Amino acid sequence: MVDNAEYNAKVAFLFDISMTSNTTPKSIAILLLFVGMLLPAAQTQTSRARLVTIAPVSAPQLVLELSPDGIKERFTPHTAIPTNTANQKWLCIEDGVDTYIIRSAWDKELVLSVIDPNIRCGTKVTMAIDHARAGQRWSLTHINGDIFFIAPRCTPNFVIDNFGGNKSPHTQPDLWTFNRNDNHLMWLLKTAIP
Repeated sequence: MVDNAEYNAKVAFLFDISMTSNTTPKSIAILLLFVGMLLPAAQTQTSRARLVTIAPVSAPQLVLELSPDGIKERFTPHTAIPTNTANQKWLCIEDGVDTYIIRSAWDKELVLSVIDPNIRCGTKVTMAIDHARAGQRWSLTHINGDIFFIAPRCTPNFVIDNFGGNKSPHTQPDLWTFNRNDNHLMWLLKTAIP
C-alpha cells in the first residue's frame, strides 16, 4: 500500500531521473506505466480513511473528544458537548481485514489505545503515540446505520463502554464485556465535516 507522500516522492524521483538522463520514448512509456500502477494504490489509501465524530448511543448529545492533559502521552479521550472542533474528530483508517486505527484528527500522532496489559472490565481507553501495537488496533462491528461496537483487536471479548451509560461530559470511556443488547457499548460514527 502506498500513501500519498510516498507516491509523490516516487513520482518526483522518477521524473528527475527521466529529465536528467538520456530520455527515450521507451523510458517515458515505462515511467508512465509505473506511475499508472502507483496511482490506484495511492487513491485506495486515501479512500480507506474516514473522518468521523464518535458519540455514545446512550448519550448521543455528547461526542468523544481528545483533551490535552499537559504531557502528550497523558492526553485522554472523554465525552464532551459538541463544538465541531478538530479535537472532537477522528480518522478511522483501515489497517487490514476488519482492523482499524482510530487516530485523532487534532493530533495525528495519537491513536485510541488500551495500554494496560491486564485488560479487564473497567480498563481505561486512552491515547498514545502510534506504535502499531495490538492495543492500538480496533474492530468495528456494524449494528445498523451509523451504530457500531468498537473492540480492541487484542481482546475482542471486550468493547468500548461509555462508562455505564454516563450522560455527563468529561467521562473517560473504558472497556466492558461485550453484550449485544447493551446500548452503553454502542457508538455512533458519523461522517464529520472537515
